[in-house]
Parts: sequence; C-alpha cells; structure tokens
Amino acid sequence: MTSPRRLAAAVVLVCAALLTGCTSDADTAVDRTSAPTPTAGTLPPAEIEAMLAELLPAAPDGFEVVDTLGLDTPTVGADWTSEDYDASRIARAARSYDSPGWSGLARGPGFVYDVEIMVLSSADRASLLMTDLASSARTPFEETEEGVRVAYSPLAAPSGLWPFGTVEYMRDVTWQAGERASGPTAFYAAGPVVLIVSWLAVPESEDAAAAHVAEFAPALVEAVAALPDRLERPR
Repeated sequence: MTSPRRLAAAVVLVCAALLTGCTSDADTAVDRTSAPTPTAGTLPPAEIEAMLAELLPAAPDGFEVVDTLGLDTPTVGADWTSEDYDASRIARAARSYDSPGWSGLARGPGFVYDVEIMVLSSADRASLLMTDLASSARTPFEETEEGVRVAYSPLAAPSGLWPFGTVEYMRDVTWQAGERASGPTAFYAAGPVVLIVSWLAVPESEDAAAAHVAEFAPALVEAVAALPDRLERPR
C-alpha cells in the first residue's frame, strides 16, 4: 500500500466544502479588510520551531517516523479560499507516524497518523482560517490525483477528543488497486497557533488508530493552548 503521508496539499487538505465541527465562535463574522494585528513572531522562527518540535508526541515502539520543519511543505493550500494562509505561517513543525502494520497487516493494525503545529502571523489570522474551515463544512467533496481518490465528508458527530471550536472532518482514501483507508482530521486553534491531527486506518484498524491518538490528545492540546504565552519574548 502506498503511504498517503503528504499526498499533495491539494489532495489532503482541500477543505473547501467538507469540514464539520462548526461552532458559534467559528460562525462569527470576520473583517477581512483590516490587516491582522501581529501577536506572534516576537521570537525568531528557528526558536519557535524548536519549541513546536518539542511538543510533537513521541513515537510508539516499532513505528516509522518522519519529521519536517520549516515552511517548504504546504499545510492547507491556497486553491480552496481567497486567503493564502500558508503565506501567513511563521513557523511549522510536523511528524508523521506509520504503524508496523501499515506495511503489512501481519505485523498488527495498519494505520498512519500525522501531527502538525503551525504558528500564523497573528491570532486574527488563525481565527480567520478556522472561520473559513468551518464555514466550508456544508457538502462532501472528493478529488482524484494520480489515480488516488480522496473523499472528504462531515463527521457524523464530533469525536470528543478536542476542545469546543475544533473543526473536524472525515477523509477516505482509495488507491487504484482498491485498497482503502479512512479517518478524521481535526483543526484546533489557540491564539496564533493551529494544531492539525489526522489519521488514516485500513478497515478493522480504526479502533487501534483512535486509541493511539486518544493517548496523547489531552496533553498535546494542553501544551498547544499554553503556547501563545510562551511565544512572547519576556520583557
């Protein structure tokens, strides 16, 4: 099975019409004409990225892990909205995890998950991103690229893993040979910081994937929520 890790941003995170988890906060009107007020970036980007990397969960034994830092890799893409949110990033750290069973089910449950933390230029900018994501949660959407079909749809109900205001949606991937994997993606924002957690599991491995994410989710959310205060250089 070809790993879906980093399919292309246009495939993995074309969030235009498929996200759910809308809240009253996300539905609040946002003034798009005013420039965002900088609230992040008082530390050098390299220091921020080191801070973000420290928060990425450690890999379980036997998992294959790939780390990426910096802004070379797209996060949300720019073809689903008039706003180029990737251009607003000042720091980013991500880690991808493949279970042993992802390369062969004889080795256990087959799933992958990704954790990404990015810092935008301001809390206003992050809020606008969340508003756009939530307001796009109206109808399912699907796309095929290089023979890989990716379908996005609203979750039947919030997962319960994330705080109020988190935007969640379901992703279903089908390869040319007919192999499938599916799982949710969640966006959580705290000030200018945005946390993205997603997983894909082959059939009958969904519970194992969800259990792994549930193990680190509470502590990760707490750490991300504390980041805005840490981003300000002490005076």
